[in-house]
Amino acid sequence: MKDDLAILCATVVIVLCILGLWSSKFRDNWLQHVGLALLLVGAVAVLWHAAQTDRSNVRELLLLFGLALYGAGTGLKTWLLNGKASRPGAGRGTPAQR
Repeated sequence: MKDDLAILCATVVIVLCILGLWSSKFRDNWLQHVGLALLLVGAVAVLWHAAQTDRSNVRELLLLFGLALYGAGTGLKTWLLNGKASRPGAGRGTPAQR
């Protein structure tokens, strides 16, 4: 069960890192870009290790779960903010001010 959760969380982190690296909607700087790439490599390594050995420790699981939640929250925030910004007239005050 613990290994299945580790594999699921690592997969979520991998997908979110790939989306963040290739998305033009996520406006990151170079440090964040390199950090996402390193997280991607680390999550792939954890996924490979969990799939090969069927052993994961609690520390890895908590780290991956936290990263998956943080990445999901960041992705949701980015998607929602870009959805509002893409509407005509968004960010220009109230309709009465236009």
